[in-house]
Amino acid sequence: MMLYHRSKKLPLSAFSSIFSNVKIKNKFHNPFISESTRFYSVEPEEIPSGFIAGLKWKFEKHETVPFTNRTRFILPTISFERNRGQEEFEEIKKGFEGRTLDSTHPDCVRVSTIVDKIIDALNKEVKKMRPAEEITFLRRIWLRLIRRSPPSTAHLDGLNWEVLVVRYPDVACDCYPGGKFVMSNAFFEHFGNDFEIATCITHEIAHIVAQHGAERFTKTLSIMALQSLLNQSVITYFIKAFQERITRRHEMEADYIGLLLMASAGYDPRMVPKVYEKMGKFDEAKSVPTSATHPSGAKRAKALAQPKIMEEALIIYKNVKAGFVV
Repeated sequence: MMLYHRSKKLPLSAFSSIFSNVKIKNKFHNPFISESTRFYSVEPEEIPSGFIAGLKWKFEKHETVPFTNRTRFILPTISFERNRGQEEFEEIKKGFEGRTLDSTHPDCVRVSTIVDKIIDALNKEVKKMRPAEEITFLRRIWLRLIRRSPPSTAHLDGLNWEVLVVRYPDVACDCYPGGKFVMSNAFFEHFGNDFEIATCITHEIAHIVAQHGAERFTKTLSIMALQSLLNQSVITYFIKAFQERITRRHEMEADYIGLLLMASAGYDPRMVPKVYEKMGKFDEAKSVPTSATHPSGAKRAKALAQPKIMEEALIIYKNVKAGFVV
């Protein structure tokens, strides 16, 4: 999500709202590296296989975020994510029936062209992240123990990217699992140049890359498991506070991933912090309540402008401009 409040973006619920200190070591500074048979009736010889199956399931659900290498537990399957994303996208189209720009409209063509450019860069980056050969289960365990697990990218395979520009008075854009991107035409009135549009798009796509919606869903389920033990009002407050905290961290992570995607797509990353500063001032002028879910524009700009972070993005950018494979 960008800096504007999510409920102000579109008059329909967003997919990632359903799924509503990390540290890693890296070559560069990285701010994100942080009615069934009862058990006692099971035959003894069946226990080892059940244990292994459970262990395998746990490791398969323990995934690594591309670009940041942060690890987390993800419950929803890829198909579940995509189905929910498609359902939300269809609701958006239905809700804006008669208020969408034709795919041949200049604004829609413009956004689609930028999205294609960014997705092309993303696909190249994902290809470089993948191991040359299939990793066995035992090796996967070892890599997990030494914190060297390869990034989880299967959810990015075979996406059918679609772009929808809607007539809506508020500045808004969103991206749904399965490769569905929505932007309001009001966005062009305030953030009209291609660079600003690309900054917004890469940030939203970064949420999909990092599976932030599925992660929030998983964490929220964990909290809700305590519901029977705590007062309803207490658990409701706790869930809200927890989700806001997680969302703020996800916004910062999406900013970072988006910065690297901008560089990989050939956009000068040094200009990105200025866009976040502008977005922050825009939200302040519009009195958009984002403090609960979003860091301030100034804080986000400062985080991205840190020398070690910008150095990483600049190396990618300069190599892309020089025609090198980075």
